[in-house]
Amino acid sequence: MSSVHISSQNKIKINKIIDSAKERGSKILVYDALRILKLAGASVVDSFLALNSQEIIVFASQIEPPIVLKKIEYDKLPDSGIETYMDIKTAIEALDIALKDKELIEGTCFLIQEKAPKDLKLKVICDENELRLEDVKNGSQIILPPDLNIEKLISQKDTLKTFLSSSTNADNYDIKALGMLLLIISSIKMSFETIAKIEVTSFYLYREGLGYIITDAFIFLK
Repeated sequence: MSSVHISSQNKIKINKIIDSAKERGSKILVYDALRILKLAGASVVDSFLALNSQEIIVFASQIEPPIVLKKIEYDKLPDSGIETYMDIKTAIEALDIALKDKELIEGTCFLIQEKAPKDLKLKVICDENELRLEDVKNGSQIILPPDLNIEKLISQKDTLKTFLSSSTNADNYDIKALGMLLLIISSIKMSFETIAKIEVTSFYLYREGLGYIITDAFIFLK
């Protein structure tokens, strides 16, 4: 049994997101993956999904610059289906980059995000067999059980400390926040049978007391 409680109301919302994706024929979630993580209690960068020119302008206007724009082509996910444009200063600039002198094509949408402060960039993958934490920069990793709970997490405390120390040469990164994120990811995987794998492909871990922020994620459905 997972040790992070997802409220029944939020479970209903998550199931609706998954059912809607399945109705559209989607098996890889991007924006919806961020929504699911947020509903489960994770800290996620502010994100909007724009499907047309008007939505690009509206959503980009709601984010304090610099703006991050990600072009998503669903038929190319997960390998080459996302192009990222950083440090956009205005909504008009975001629109110009998105359109490139032509209208949106079918199967393409745009993820508009605030820019997260950078620090230690990490990745988590959770499937039926393991929960794997990776340092994106140096490639080091640790393997945890996919059905992580508080007791199992405490037993791995020294391993996590060693991992962070070797990645940062510092001992003041927010290990409590990291542990909570790992529990949340495990809880999502264990709570929804239709989810095959969760990949938090990019999140930044900050110093003690400052937590973390997720910027990119995939959820793969069965």
